[in-house]
Amino acid sequence: MAYAPVTYSYSHSRDPIVPANLLLPPPASSARAPARQRKGGRHMKPDLERFLTARLDEITAEVVHEISLRVPAYTHVRAGAVGTLVRDAVSAYLGARDKTAVLDSFRVLGAGEARAGHDVHHFETAMRTGARVIVRRTANAAARLYPPTAEYITVMETAFSAENEIVKAAVESARATAGVTVRGA
Repeated sequence: MAYAPVTYSYSHSRDPIVPANLLLPPPASSARAPARQRKGGRHMKPDLERFLTARLDEITAEVVHEISLRVPAYTHVRAGAVGTLVRDAVSAYLGARDKTAVLDSFRVLGAGEARAGHDVHHFETAMRTGARVIVRRTANAAARLYPPTAEYITVMETAFSAENEIVKAAVESARATAGVTVRGA
């Protein structure tokens, strides 16, 4: 299978940032690969999961880079410290893993950040920044693997739902631990 190069570059603006070395396979042929049943009746092809899993190091590096650019209070974050969280988030975004355990790990993260005295607003910004990177990478790959079809829409619905739940769990836990009243989180 030949890979089509996609060239994007890093930017300090609010534009999407995707590593320049990202290679996406050409769109799948009209022959449909078997779908796999996901929780809640959603169907997801395993191609996307394999594609993103193979790029977890790239995605993690991009998450760390974006957070350090946008949240100066979190410039200390390193890829090794967030790799497992990124893997868990990607799995939840794809519906490949039960979200209960993933949400629990993000609640633990939020509580730990609050106990360490980190500002809840900085933490929330860092969480949302990392989540946007993962959603952007998921959308980019899904659009390439599943040109806008029912599968693409399903991937994006699952990703946005998981993103909201993950960030909400982490921020609520941070606020609760810090004693901040949770309003509309």
